[in-house]
Amino acid sequence: MESTTTNDMTTILLPSSVSADILEFLIAKSKRQYQSNKSAFYNFVLDLSQIKYIDVEGALSLICFCAAIKRKNKSVNFRFIYPNENVLSYLTTLGFFTQMSNKIGGLEGQNIVHYENELRQSRRIRQKHYSSENRLLPIILPIETINQKTSSNSGSDFDNIVGTFANQALDSFDDLETTPHYKFNGEDYFQFRLSNIELYKNIFHHSKSWGIATIHARPHFGTTVSYFDIGIGFKESVGKFNSEEESIIWALKDGNTSKEKSDNDGFGLTHVQEFVFKRKGTIKIRSGDCQIELTSPSGIKKSNVGKFPGVQITFFIPV
Repeated sequence: MESTTTNDMTTILLPSSVSADILEFLIAKSKRQYQSNKSAFYNFVLDLSQIKYIDVEGALSLICFCAAIKRKNKSVNFRFIYPNENVLSYLTTLGFFTQMSNKIGGLEGQNIVHYENELRQSRRIRQKHYSSENRLLPIILPIETINQKTSSNSGSDFDNIVGTFANQALDSFDDLETTPHYKFNGEDYFQFRLSNIELYKNIFHHSKSWGIATIHARPHFGTTVSYFDIGIGFKESVGKFNSEEESIIWALKDGNTSKEKSDNDGFGLTHVQEFVFKRKGTIKIRSGDCQIELTSPSGIKKSNVGKFPGVQITFFIPV
């Protein structure tokens, strides 16, 4: 990975493989570049041309990184050098450029957003016509924007928004469930739905920001579900502890929730854990300067990471 700074712009060349850990590089590099030449930071170029692999976490990380910069300085302009055809196809399937455009106020060359929308619509039509013997392609729920819950949102509005997301996810998994390579029994399917609705609601209730979510299921491999926001993080949301780590650990315990009692629907992250661990999956949570990975109720790996606003929660369910 390289970056260059000229008198009027900062260009960062991304590596051949992009996952959630891309944030560490971007955070460190952007700080150094900003300190060395603040004026160049008004024109920010992300060079995606060398990427050969990018996953859901990597895509969402890039959106959140750019949005966080834009939130701090609305005068920053972004430009992208596009990747090869395979990576570009995957990003457009996710709805990456549409969401990036929404979060940073437009992209240079809006034709990429129009192109992306056409491809996504075409893919949805093709998926509906797959035969049961041929449903072996990945099921991808495109990146969905989760708008901040405000006092102007009525309870019914909120329920409708959550319900729409849940139904879209379930429509995709109705197809996935019929493949011979992926098995969700009735109880697992119900738990999967509850887990996603809980994470979706958490962004409304806690982040004081918008969020984004996406699901990528590969029948031969497993399912990755990611929720990101650039809000206040666990520590400020929980409001009981001095560190992000303590706050995350508290939220993982059964019965703990910082939702208002009137919401009457908060069970913290307990249900998500039960479902993921039952399926021998993993959970990764990042908030502020702390990241925790869980492989079981007692299998917890903690690490310090570069401070970044908001929360990232990803769970993976293997086949």
